[in-house]
Amino acid sequence: MMNELALTNKLIRQKRGALEKVMAQYTPYVTTVVFNACGGALTAEDMEEVVSDTFLLLWQNTHRLRPDRSVKPYLAAIARNAAKNKQRGLRPDLCLSDTLSLPDACNIEEQVAEQEQMDYVRQKISGLPDLDRDIMIRYYYEEQKVREIAQALGISVSSVKIRLYRSRNALKAALQSDAANQTEGVTADESAET
Repeated sequence: MMNELALTNKLIRQKRGALEKVMAQYTPYVTTVVFNACGGALTAEDMEEVVSDTFLLLWQNTHRLRPDRSVKPYLAAIARNAAKNKQRGLRPDLCLSDTLSLPDACNIEEQVAEQEQMDYVRQKISGLPDLDRDIMIRYYYEEQKVREIAQALGISVSSVKIRLYRSRNALKAALQSDAANQTEGVTADESAET
């Protein structure tokens, strides 16, 4: 702890080499915080950028550090916020994960259920018209940006956004309809048994 406090004090005074020591000591930690904060949704390049931004923001805000506290919690907060900001900047639209509620993979049954749900979603996406399907796959699975998709397909950015919006709504409606049908089927089976 003493070593961390000494490092914090060097950062506050912006001593030469302090930032390099912090980077050497905490880069793996910051990378883990960034990965966990965004759920692995960022590319390796974006994660590197967020990690670099985290240390830059730390250096620019050393006046906020307290000499009696470790830099580690402050660094974690900066990393989490930077990751969320980066993620928002990359995906201004509704994410597919906002539409679906997938369980955590805590045991085998949940993993199987999650895989079945993902297969079901893929099946529904494959039923979309060719262009819409291509856009959904490029955006959600290949993680391409809207502008890149528009350029690759030779259509406008607004057209890509509209097609994403409509495809998400169609997918959501199909999922909700199928869920309602399954619920009705279970209710009908239960009433037939009694």
